[in-house]
Amino acid sequence: MSIFYVDLENGNDSNNGLSFANRKLTLGSISPGRGDEIRVMASEPATSIGNATWTQQPVGAEVGLGYVYDESGAIRVTFSTVAPYLLQDSYVVIKDSSTTALNGLWKASPHASGGILLYDSNFSVLGVTNGTNVSGSAVNITGKLVRISGELVNTSLNPPSWDSVTIANPVSDWVAPEGVTDGVSNGSSFYSGGNTFKSYPGSSWRLTWNSSNNDVIVTPATYVDNRNNSGSWSNSYSNYYGTRYGSAYIGFGYNARHLFGGYTSYYGRVGAGSWIQFGTYSTSYNSFNLPNRPPARHYKIGSKDATEMYRVRYKYANASNSASWSDLSSTTDGYLVWYEGNRNSSANTATTYSNYSDTRLSWTAWFSGPAGSNKTVQIDIHENPGWQQVTIEPGTETVAGYYDNGTKFNCGGSPANSTLFWHNFSSPVDLSSFDSISFFMKVSEGVFSANEWKLRIHQGAYNSGAAYDEFDLDLANTGPDFKAFGFDNGSALPNNVGAVSIVYTGSSAILGLQGFVISNLMATSSTGINFSTLIGRNTAESPHWYKVSALRYFNQETLISLGGYDGQLESDPGGMAYYGSTSRSTCPDLDDNTQVSSDTVTTYVRTPINLSNYILLQYGDEQLKIRGGWNRTDMSTQDGDTMLATPNQNTDGIVVSGLKACYLENFYVHGGRYGIYVYSVATGTEVVNCRVGYTASWGIYVSNSNSCIIKNCSVLGGGHYGITLEQSASCDIRNTTLDGCKYGIHRGKAYSYNNDTYDCVIRGSIGSGYNDGSMNLYEASECYDYNPYILSHGNIYVGTRTANSRVYGGKLVFAEYTNESAKATFYNYNAADVAFEKMDNDQISNTHYREASTYHRSDGSVLVTQLNGETYQYWVDSVVALRKASNISSGTLPDGSSDPGNTVYRFELAGYGYKANNYYPNFNIRGPRFSFGEIPCTAGTQLTISLKAKDASSSGSSRLFFRCDAAQSTIGLDEDVLEHWKTSGNNQWTTYSTTINVPESGLACCYMYYTHNSSSSGSTSYVYFTDIEVSSI
Repeated sequence: MSIFYVDLENGNDSNNGLSFANRKLTLGSISPGRGDEIRVMASEPATSIGNATWTQQPVGAEVGLGYVYDESGAIRVTFSTVAPYLLQDSYVVIKDSSTTALNGLWKASPHASGGILLYDSNFSVLGVTNGTNVSGSAVNITGKLVRISGELVNTSLNPPSWDSVTIANPVSDWVAPEGVTDGVSNGSSFYSGGNTFKSYPGSSWRLTWNSSNNDVIVTPATYVDNRNNSGSWSNSYSNYYGTRYGSAYIGFGYNARHLFGGYTSYYGRVGAGSWIQFGTYSTSYNSFNLPNRPPARHYKIGSKDATEMYRVRYKYANASNSASWSDLSSTTDGYLVWYEGNRNSSANTATTYSNYSDTRLSWTAWFSGPAGSNKTVQIDIHENPGWQQVTIEPGTETVAGYYDNGTKFNCGGSPANSTLFWHNFSSPVDLSSFDSISFFMKVSEGVFSANEWKLRIHQGAYNSGAAYDEFDLDLANTGPDFKAFGFDNGSALPNNVGAVSIVYTGSSAILGLQGFVISNLMATSSTGINFSTLIGRNTAESPHWYKVSALRYFNQETLISLGGYDGQLESDPGGMAYYGSTSRSTCPDLDDNTQVSSDTVTTYVRTPINLSNYILLQYGDEQLKIRGGWNRTDMSTQDGDTMLATPNQNTDGIVVSGLKACYLENFYVHGGRYGIYVYSVATGTEVVNCRVGYTASWGIYVSNSNSCIIKNCSVLGGGHYGITLEQSASCDIRNTTLDGCKYGIHRGKAYSYNNDTYDCVIRGSIGSGYNDGSMNLYEASECYDYNPYILSHGNIYVGTRTANSRVYGGKLVFAEYTNESAKATFYNYNAADVAFEKMDNDQISNTHYREASTYHRSDGSVLVTQLNGETYQYWVDSVVALRKASNISSGTLPDGSSDPGNTVYRFELAGYGYKANNYYPNFNIRGPRFSFGEIPCTAGTQLTISLKAKDASSSGSSRLFFRCDAAQSTIGLDEDVLEHWKTSGNNQWTTYSTTINVPESGLACCYMYYTHNSSSSGSTSYVYFTDIEVSSI
């Protein structure tokens, strides 16, 4: 066995990686053999920022305001419903009050007379009388705030306004009408070549995918109207397609091969927005960040408010048919597609006559070739109303920031090498207590080049020639979503800051639209907190590292707001908060207010290693151990973890592809699409002691990979499910915690079975739909959950076509003031078979489970519950139920006595189902069955199993089959024992039995299966059985 050493910061891929001194830089440069170990150096350890106060408390639901009272000049607020639970010195956000002076963040404490007292408040500013009824609501966000005494940040650097340079002769450019999303819709980083795709009328564009570097080149072309191109439009789609109705769409490409056979590298679609997609040969919504599958690039045309409708026609066209294509090749084959329709359609039609000229849409696209490497589409825009040429010059405007307001800097029309924006402070600002700056920034439009934009902090007026500190604005690597930045100045900031400015150092004037937004600019400390650091308690009980979503100096405290999943606002109920210990044995029951508490502990910050791309683990051999967290001096011991940050939210973190029995340990992945992605038959992968935070989609995603284990892991702030097991079987999730994720654990789709969880904790999920919950079982079977703790703001368990799944023990609770009438402990969306056993009686009682209007909504039957004394099991694909309850009557028993109602079982066909899947001899071994249990047997004996059964139908259409499972049994069987028990009709009891010769001592696992060869349901489809006997001779 070989040991390879990897240092993701200072390694060198020219080394052989077989020693610490010769460590590699990247994992992809290694060629390991079976059973080898890859050690990855730990990232920098956490740095203490002193003591901070944390409060373990969920962010509860909004509570309506009641009245305001004057308490010795301060404001007391009461509530229209029960007041939120507040400790002394809590923080609440009041919003949407018509008494506007109430809105905002307040420090507050409960008041003996009711309601809460707002600290440092002044009743006179409200402009209302004592006892006035006020509108609005309040949210207690104390659990989302970490508080440090003193001023760790200074916001004086953030100007209230900016001045802009004046341009003598401004330029003009095409601008889309408001609401139109034409152009590249998924980020400025997804095209190159220096040209921005703009679908204004009378323009043509050439889009070419270069498969060698997985890039799309956008270049303008000479406009040509190809609607009258040679050849008739003999092919068309008679229906209308578009986005007014999502189901009315037409696609061209791999998954919709109307035109192009084989794997294509482009995809055109009308529906859910009109667009051409480049660079992926999967479905329209999937984009895999893997070799030869670059992120999808969507080029939208005519898209506004999801209302455009099209008629679509197409025809074969050779490159020689148009002067605009002839440069490609005179022999290149392709198809010309004509999209003609209108925007803001009032019906599911497309009308293109003159009276719709103000909304008429018309464009053609020539797709070059059905298969191959380098793809080309030429798009000619004929009509696209609303586009106009506007004057472009530098300027600023106030816009929504990451939190609070931000400033948008419109850069179009800027001259080369110029100071474009500045603010001179009225008096010098002393920032000498700080040595760093931090802010959020995003690109609003256009493409930026590297190293051309600077932020300067001047020791005087911006144009006085005074000294300044300069920071690079990395706009070239910034996308359309806010990105956190932190810069260490290397020394103290000036004590006489007189101005800030933004400088463009490019050598050419900016002729088109460009813009970016800066939000929350402030001075910070390099040894303290800023927007690009992660904050945590750094203990085994609290291993999470939280992103910073807001920094404030408020009431003599620095308030650090713990960031939630993408799109979650600070005052949104549910989601992110500090929930206390992540261990199942010590996690607090935060539905109980007596366990809501605060403590002051040493608090730390960390900065991850920034990746330029995902880490792909796709080696040829098996049983590799890939272990992070090795000490930074000689990599001889594991004393930490390897913390990684993805470059953007479209890139995965660690990808395990097809690697068998891979052991992955001690990694932390921050951001990205999937944090850890296990797929493509990566059977037996173990993910141990790994953490994932703030992914755009799934935290840990296992796809098409059986027998995987996720152990002692955590996922924080996931934008979709924290963990997903999809099309995978026999996987375990053990001692794992999901906090602040939008949804919890998802197990689903075909072949998803025997995926169990043990001692898992899920807190803060807000799932409310049919496919969203803290625990989601979608077409999954035989999944068992042992001792979970779930604190939810939405549905807890959601089941869709789920068979034979169980929850043993544990606690399932709703967070404070969750609207339980709209949520469900178990939301049986469609034919879900889930049983809850040995649960906390206070949390899932008979009433809690079965009241359809409140807690148990179902589009199908109630499937399995033992909470009201009834057993009722249902198999959705077969539409078969198995009952044993007091309401079943089968007439007389085989011995002639009356039926007391509790000694007979009944299989029944509940409706027309997929019976062919279960019909002998090809019946589904996972289908409707009755288990005789595990029967102890002795070698050399015989095992006999018998019962009495009768078919209520006159035709005897029910079938019973006996099966002893050789694989499950331990009695030495070479193959299954299978016998057909054909029932008789006319309600006649018949005895059936099977005898098995036992070769070895052990356990026999035996079942009886039910099928039916009729589509009729009701009483004539019943088959009853009783008098079960098991004997071993």
